[in-house]
Order: sequence, then structure tokens, then C-alpha cells
Amino acid sequence: MDEERPADRDQELQLTRLRIEELRRRSLELDERNQELARQQQVGGSSPEHVRRAAERAEQAKASAAAAHQRAAMAYLRSAAAHESAAECHERLAASPFGNAEEHWRRAREHRDMSADDRNAAVLSDSAAARDEHAGGSAAPPVVGAGSAGEV
Repeated sequence: MDEERPADRDQELQLTRLRIEELRRRSLELDERNQELARQQQVGGSSPEHVRRAAERAEQAKASAAAAHQRAAMAYLRSAAAHESAAECHERLAASPFGNAEEHWRRAREHRDMSADDRNAAVLSDSAAARDEHAGGSAAPPVVGAGSAGEV
């Protein structure tokens, strides 16, 4: 058994040396490639094709952002409608002999407040979608005026 260990150790050492040499070669190759890429970037800058692709991606991102804001606005409106429905249920329960009327009136007010908050958030999200659609164009983005529902 003692005889196998030195042989195993020698084989392992030989394999380790081979791996180290292979890693050195690969490291040199990567350094050369890195220097080559750095020279290419310094010489040419952005090509017209790169600029065109970047512009396309920016337009796609702008459209995606506008769509996301519109989806958010629709979600806020659905949430507002759900809160309105819950408020109406609590008002009906408060008017009936079921449960604590004061608690139902309180919860109805809370749902109405949350509904109003959601409607305001929907307006803001719609405004953001409109800004996203106009960003980078010549038209000015819509401005939410004083006293409008979009103010926070």
C-alpha cells in the first residue's frame, strides 16, 4: 500500500503540472484576445450598425415601459373597483341588523379611501405611460396641472 501512494502522488503531481501549464496557455490566449478587443474599440468607436441597434433597443424599451405603465393603470382601476364593491357591501351590512354598524361604516370609509388612492395611482401611471411614449420625441410630455387628480 505504501508503494501505491507515491505513485498516486506522482501521477497527481504530473496532472497538476499539466493543468497549470494548460491554464497558463489559456490565460495568455485570453490576454491576447482582450488586448485585440481593446485595440478594436479604440480604433473604431461605435459603428453605424451598433448605433442603429441601440436606437432600436431604446425604442423597444420605451414601448415596453409605456405598456407596463398602462397595465399598471388598468390594475389600479380594477383594484379601485374592487374597493368600491367592498365599500358598498359594508354599507349594506351597516344598514342591516347584521354585525356592528359602526365597524361596517368605518370599513366602508377605508375601502372608499383605498379606492380613491388607486384611482389617483392609475392617473399617475397613465401620465407616466404618456411620458414614456413621448420620451425622446419632439412633442412635450403631458403635464399634470394644478388641482388635477394626478397630483399627490
